[in-house]
Amino acid sequence: MEGKYVFERNCIVCHGPRGDGTGEMSAQLQPKPRSFREGMFKFRTTPAGTLPTEADLARTIRGGLNGIDMGMFTNLPDDDVRAVIEYIKSFSRRWRKAENYAPPMKLPQPPKWLDDKPQRNTRATTGKIVHWIAQNHIGISRLSGFKSDAEIAATADRESEESVCSLRHDLDLID
Repeated sequence: MEGKYVFERNCIVCHGPRGDGTGEMSAQLQPKPRSFREGMFKFRTTPAGTLPTEADLARTIRGGLNGIDMGMFTNLPDDDVRAVIEYIKSFSRRWRKAENYAPPMKLPQPPKWLDDKPQRNTRATTGKIVHWIAQNHIGISRLSGFKSDAEIAATADRESEESVCSLRHDLDLID
């Protein structure tokens, strides 16, 4: 019963009394809260189609999800987090079948260039250039006017800053 109590105090307003993502606040939220009834979870260390580990669920509960309305529940004691995880599992039959479980995937080691600052900076500059070219639909004819990647990156930075300033100006006119 403790998990149900924790759920009712912290989760029900978004995830609903049946864990189906239809709580009182769900109409105002984008994206909609997760339905626990399907037993499908996006943020996990396990392979696609399998259930998350308890550590995955605890990480989501404790740390929230960036960019959406899943808040951080850092104040919950460990016992409450474990209890609410067990309660969340009760919403879906998927938790009852052994074939839905899998161990966490092993992540590869970070690439060696990540520790080498010059290489990391070169790759960051290249990524910035590729992003700017794609975002702005820059053609080859415009790129041929640049003497170096550094010049392209500086132009990308300048034009991005100009876009932000223009947007801020437009928003100031709206107020």
